[in-house]
Amino acid sequence: MTTTKTPGALEPDSPTPMKGKWPSVPHLIVNQARYQLRIFMRNPAAAFFTVIFPLVIFIGVLVFEPGGKNFLEEFEPSRYQQRATPAFIAFAVMGATLTALAMRVTVTRERGILRRVQGTPLPKWAYVAGHVGSSLVVAYALCFVMLVVGTLFFGVDIEWRLIPAGILTIAVGAAAFAALGVAQTAWIPSETAAPPLTNATTLVMLTTAFMPVSDVPRGVGWVASLFPLRHLVEALVPTYLPQTAAPGIQWGHLGALAIWGLIGLAGVIFGFKWEPQADAGAAESQKRSHRSRRGKR
Repeated sequence: MTTTKTPGALEPDSPTPMKGKWPSVPHLIVNQARYQLRIFMRNPAAAFFTVIFPLVIFIGVLVFEPGGKNFLEEFEPSRYQQRATPAFIAFAVMGATLTALAMRVTVTRERGILRRVQGTPLPKWAYVAGHVGSSLVVAYALCFVMLVVGTLFFGVDIEWRLIPAGILTIAVGAAAFAALGVAQTAWIPSETAAPPLTNATTLVMLTTAFMPVSDVPRGVGWVASLFPLRHLVEALVPTYLPQTAAPGIQWGHLGALAIWGLIGLAGVIFGFKWEPQADAGAAESQKRSHRSRRGKR
């Protein structure tokens, strides 16, 4: 008796062919970033403090134009709104990257999500890149909204010839802050500690960024000038001023931001943790108590 084979049929022991190729690197990152954006938009509290809160402060500052000295006076005679808009755009970039990433990644770690990711075929770096990519999208969207508000309602002029310098500056600053935000999670011990520690970092950055260096001791001013937000502000403000010569790229400040980004990247490579640190601390304390009880016996 002879058997006929159906054309295209598989032999009993032949392997099943793959139905598709493994996704490319850009495809993995884009999909993860889109997934993280959906999670972000479904969290009203995160959306408020990342997007709405900085926008409200920005509008309030432009409306009331607070007095007091700050380093923005160095860029006179331009109007205050013309100088303050890029400064608050820089602040929004930091909030959408460093602050938001530090809190979100810490929460996912402490809830065991990062540990579960390790057991999936998804590369670990792709998951982290998705977090970073979504934060960069939010940062650029917030920059655009602030620029539109400043232009339409406060008479901020756009220096079109300096737009490439502004885009490059925001890209370098956002990348540096994103790396620092992910690296910061290494020394945040628990989910409850994430808000106060990240907000403390934000406060230090904000204070040093707008500190009038001429009115403080030289050593304090020198330390303040090292922080990355100060460099981002001083690199971004000239791209909004008519007296700035094209192309308007502040290479010294961009170099300082790149160094901070490398520091953050080194922190991610050597210090990033995938396991919940609260559980690790509880397990360690249990081991110590067990050893102490054995010693007493």
